[in-house]
Amino acid sequence: MIYLENYEFPEVYVEGVESDYYIIETGTGEYKFSKEPVGRFFGHIVYEDVVDKALDLVEAVFRKSVIVVPRFKDNGDLDAFLVEEGTKNCLIEIKSIHPYVLVKEGDKIGLHDKIAYMVTGKGEVRVYKSPCKGLVLLVVNFPWEKPERYLIVVVGENDVRRIKIKRD
Repeated sequence: MIYLENYEFPEVYVEGVESDYYIIETGTGEYKFSKEPVGRFFGHIVYEDVVDKALDLVEAVFRKSVIVVPRFKDNGDLDAFLVEEGTKNCLIEIKSIHPYVLVKEGDKIGLHDKIAYMVTGKGEVRVYKSPCKGLVLLVVNFPWEKPERYLIVVVGENDVRRIKIKRD
């Protein structure tokens, strides 16, 4: 279960989006942070905006390439996931008065794994099981919606590339 005091907030970067800072791909195929959008660049966005800026919810496909940094830290190189434009995904919507999501970015899940619980208005507990298998790329929360909603985006393990983001 995700407890906010232990939760490390992930970051999302979308290809071609203007931002305050960027991840750029160097000529050698490496990735690094930059203040300037040079060559192939990914702009930093507010996490929840990834739904509008990079996802097609009807076709369940990425409209733009994205980089997800599951655990942002202040020092050292960062591990991240790169998903290219056109990649299919599995969208799982969790909607409840009291949802409890059990997965986070970077988790591997199998078909029918328990991924969340919900508490109904009558106080009953229901389990959400995954309709797909793969790597959890995004766990997007919309706490301002009532009932509260999460959108979990899962991609095939072969559809995501693990990258390192270098720091100067």
